[in-house]
Amino acid sequence: MDASSSKTSSLTLSPYSSPNVAALLKIRIMAWSKETGLPVAVRIRVGGRVFHLNKYPLISKSGYFKKALHTSTEIKLPDNFPGGPKVFEMVVLFTYGSFTLIDSFNVTLLKCATEFLEMNKDYGSGNLCDHSDLYRNQVVLQSWDDTLLPLS
Repeated sequence: MDASSSKTSSLTLSPYSSPNVAALLKIRIMAWSKETGLPVAVRIRVGGRVFHLNKYPLISKSGYFKKALHTSTEIKLPDNFPGGPKVFEMVVLFTYGSFTLIDSFNVTLLKCATEFLEMNKDYGSGNLCDHSDLYRNQVVLQSWDDTLLPLS
């Protein structure tokens, strides 16, 4: 992963999000590459950051990447990608099999990102789209305070 973005999102305001997502993601990428023997061969640009990733975790969980990586190993996501690089980082961490912290601050951005990336039931049960729906329905919508947080 390269440059860091100066943009901030509501995700950075979350008292529960880990500042070490980038470090954990780097460890997961290296571990996956070592376990499989497959190189990092994909570059995904999100906002001002470039993510160097493995193809197979992405295409196994995302319809968008399954289609896009069929023809190219370099992809630029739209400038208005939901949550920018911070949310993308969390989404990618999930594709590598790690736990992604969902909270009232980031649930809406994660849901939008997973819809854009087509991370739905077609790509496995327990997908990130389902996780964000479940969290929203069982936690966020049970309290007015939590319901209003994603809107602020």
